[in-house]
Amino acid sequence: MARGLEVTATYKVQGVRDLPKLMEEWPERTRGLRAQLLYLATERVFQDVMSKIPTSGLHRSYRDGLEIGRVMGLSADEDAYAIYVDVKKSKVRKVDGPKTVLYIQAKRRSRRTPPEIAVLESFNPWTIDTLPIAPDKRWAVIVSRKASKTVVSKVAKQRRRDAGKWKRALSKVGVRQIKKDQGLKVNRKVKAMPDVALDAIRMEFGLGATKSTPHWRPAILQLVKGRIFKQLIKQDKRLKRAFLDSGFQQWKKWPKKIRRKLRMGEVRKYKGFQKKLGIRAQR
Repeated sequence: MARGLEVTATYKVQGVRDLPKLMEEWPERTRGLRAQLLYLATERVFQDVMSKIPTSGLHRSYRDGLEIGRVMGLSADEDAYAIYVDVKKSKVRKVDGPKTVLYIQAKRRSRRTPPEIAVLESFNPWTIDTLPIAPDKRWAVIVSRKASKTVVSKVAKQRRRDAGKWKRALSKVGVRQIKKDQGLKVNRKVKAMPDVALDAIRMEFGLGATKSTPHWRPAILQLVKGRIFKQLIKQDKRLKRAFLDSGFQQWKKWPKKIRRKLRMGEVRKYKGFQKKLGIRAQR
């Protein structure tokens, strides 16, 4: 009579050398794979954005300031990355107004957008004392940019010099009487927008005579539609090996370590720009 029976089971799955080991590691492998895939997707968006920003001196501060940072303050099983502008690296400083020039920028254009918005845009930039009317906040935003006294004075002279033109243009669209109290009321606490931020908005949406060159929206759209993830899984063989190769151990070093880190409070500051892009996550 046998006192016991030892049974040795051999698991064989095509392409998998050691299934028990693989199954034991799957929770940690999945955690590392998810974080690494998220990092690689962020890196791809970053590359797509950078590829559309001119390398000329005009946009150098913008290009040089862009970084990928890991978002801190999340739970242990969460990961997040952000593309942001390192203000110190790009040598940009926020300076208190009112030493600013102003740009009128229409929000999403529609048939309801008042025609005077287009007139104001066509004569960008303005100064606080030359802007004839404050555009309705429903249809346009006023972007302020730090400027020296010399630049502000030059812009003011240009707007006064061509006053006849923009007054006639405004008159044709129904703005016939421009009263002093229609102008912009400036809050002394308002800060000028950093040049690098204005570069991003001017490129993405177009501002004044600058033609719109979307670079954020196309890149992020590829992400939210899942195309970037599909491309990465197809192109990077290591991602599949993390799931199927019991001998593959690179997943232990995932996600890739990066030096830049962002607090959640900093990340929240980008919500306005994200909202303006008008792209919602796919469900």
